Amino acid sequence: MFRRTVITLAIASLAFSTAKAENLAPASLPKVETLGSWVAPALPPLEVVMPLLTNSTRVQTGLEQKKIEQANSRLSQQSPYEWEALVATRHRNERLQNLSQQDYEIGFSRTVRIGSKAKIDQQMSGQYGELAHLTAADAWHETARTLNDYWFELRYQKARVALLHQLADATLTFSKQQQRRFELGEISATDSQQSKLDYQAQLAQLQAAQLDEQRAAAALQEQFPGSSALIQVQPAPQSMENWLEEPLLTDSEQKNWIDRMIEENHGLDLARVQSDLAASQASRRAAEKLADPTLALTYSRERNNAEQILGLQVNFPIGGAKRSELALQAQSQAEQFRLAFELANRGARTQATLTTQAYTQAAAAWKIYASTQQAQLDLFQKQLRAYSLSEISQFELQAARLRTAQVQLDALKARLDAEKAAARLLIDSHVLWAAPESIE
Repeated sequence: MFRRTVITLAIASLAFSTAKAENLAPASLPKVETLGSWVAPALPPLEVVMPLLTNSTRVQTGLEQKKIEQANSRLSQQSPYEWEALVATRHRNERLQNLSQQDYEIGFSRTVRIGSKAKIDQQMSGQYGELAHLTAADAWHETARTLNDYWFELRYQKARVALLHQLADATLTFSKQQQRRFELGEISATDSQQSKLDYQAQLAQLQAAQLDEQRAAAALQEQFPGSSALIQVQPAPQSMENWLEEPLLTDSEQKNWIDRMIEENHGLDLARVQSDLAASQASRRAAEKLADPTLALTYSRERNNAEQILGLQVNFPIGGAKRSELALQAQSQAEQFRLAFELANRGARTQATLTTQAYTQAAAAWKIYASTQQAQLDLFQKQLRAYSLSEISQFELQAARLRTAQVQLDALKARLDAEKAAARLLIDSHVLWAAPESIE
């Protein structure tokens, strides 16, 4: 977007790729009406991202938890009690009458739910099903956030290395020029030696940046095994010129983003369902204070079929203090989840507001840094001409070079912060890297 600055020292303008780097265009994103325009961050291809998210430990854990909650849903649809069968045989000897008799008894029994327990169980079944869906979806969303953080950290370190590499090359070129001038007697040995020391300093800074890049890549690999393809992706610079001329989000557009993020907030939905489920479990425990009876139907034959008995038996357990204590415990747990949901509800709006503000602030900062960078590059061009005319010293030129490099690094960080904030906004709005149906 900026006028290309060609200088003898080859000080590079903001660089995001090397000669062998792959071109990575800004992401093609679904259009979201009334949400305004955004910085389209340069992102890795979906065919690289989606398998990483799917195979991540957190998402796989969420999928296993989803299976558990689905099983809980099916279990809640069933009665907690089972049929019991009774088969008994007795051999009776009556010595007084010198009789030997064989008695038989068979029976079936089952405990039945009374009151509202069956209805509550069906209600809990639906809540467990919703919990299963939200658990996996929330795990996906949190993993997408994490990948976004690690991706932009790696991008920054790669771009920083590229910039410092070009700065070191420029310093080396300058050092060689100074050596030739020394050999021609144009400068002192001290000036020539100083240029060599400047190069060594830049080389050390480059090596430190390369180590930071390796650490960022290792951190990404640790969080997302099999991310080698992602690590090799090198985003190419994208034009920001048109976007820099656009206004930031209006108040109405910010409100639309905030509302959408709240609407799509799996964490908030998860807290709501957990609160509802805890309330249902508390109601179930309260209903348990009235114990369920057991009905039994028996048939027996005694005295060698001389007597046949058909019986109906009802057993009522007498509830004790334990049932009341369990009900109180469940009620307290339900209150905890209710309060947690209230906190999550307030936090969701706060977080959505902060996410939107982070984007607008980062975008505004990038605009400032972009202008500052261009002004600094223009100024350095003038300082180069001044040096060639012996109007400034070598040390003044070196100070200008380092100042320009720092401005470029600051602008680089500001630009990636704006892209990262934009990507976070899109992730939280489920526009970017949304969970597939198999996860949902």
